[in-house]
Amino acid sequence: MNASISSRRPSGLLDAATGWASRHAWFIEDELEAFAGLIRPDSVCVDVGAEFGLYTSQMWLRSRAQVLAVEANPVLAGRLARAARLLGDRGRLTVKRAALGEEDGGEVRLAVPYRRGHAVYGRAYVADDLEPGEIYRDEFSETRVLSTPRRSLDSLIGELNLPRVDVLKADIEGAELEMIRGARRTLEKYHPVAMLEIEERHLEKYGHSAADVFDEMAALGYRAFALEGDRWRPTAGLVDGRRNYLFAAE
Repeated sequence: MNASISSRRPSGLLDAATGWASRHAWFIEDELEAFAGLIRPDSVCVDVGAEFGLYTSQMWLRSRAQVLAVEANPVLAGRLARAARLLGDRGRLTVKRAALGEEDGGEVRLAVPYRRGHAVYGRAYVADDLEPGEIYRDEFSETRVLSTPRRSLDSLIGELNLPRVDVLKADIEGAELEMIRGARRTLEKYHPVAMLEIEERHLEKYGHSAADVFDEMAALGYRAFALEGDRWRPTAGLVDGRRNYLFAAE
């Protein structure tokens, strides 16, 4: 394993636009450019917590292979599905509405917080065994609860007959550990490079910690990296100012 991981060097208009947005647009994460550079033309990609499709679009534009976008919110999943139909790419982009967990089964409650009457979709979270009105009550004025199917990533990969998974991104507001446990077969068989959002404030509502996520990935043979400049540097845990971490199989 190298001491650090570098992404593919910028080579065109898409790279230039992605780099500019990643560096200058406040609402776009710093890691977007570096993560996008890891996507190859033949990469089979999975975006978990696709939301508005920022990472999904990078996957679709950079790879000629299959892309799976998983989004728990029915409103956002519907928008992504309509976009996929408009693209007319003969099924290369698949959208699934689901909250990923350790196993398949039934429906889960998805809590969507609101601020000044507007949904804050990026902060939606699985609310099973939680009291939605008490979570983040100081940040948001209202929380609405929706229902969405519970699936495991392993199950979805099998259902869609994906040949493999090369690139994985997950941002699901603290439910990352459950997702990993439901993706063991995929991670152990295909060893995709994976970028996970890891924040204590989101994990703690489920009784988990960042260390739990790092340990789970290490047990699956993965090493963690955090972005430093334009390179992914090894890390044993959380890094100040970072919430996205890259995991590569050793």
